[in-house]
Amino acid sequence: MTDVGFEELLGASDYLSIHVPLTAETRHLFSYQAFQKMKQTAFVINTSRGGVIDSAALLRALDEGLIAARG
Repeated sequence: MTDVGFEELLGASDYLSIHVPLTAETRHLFSYQAFQKMKQTAFVINTSRGGVIDSAALLRALDEGLIAARG
């Protein structure tokens, strides 16, 4: 198995399923800048706490077509 960095993971993923606890380090881990690095066809599935994703950034990314969908 090969380790990849966060930015490489964002840029390479078609589906990104999030499974992290909400901590000071993970709060808004998925920011507008993170969504900008993702494929326009990417799907984001968040099974973590809501604060891991910046909700305003997610809505903006969806409105601007930066990502395909969220679940």
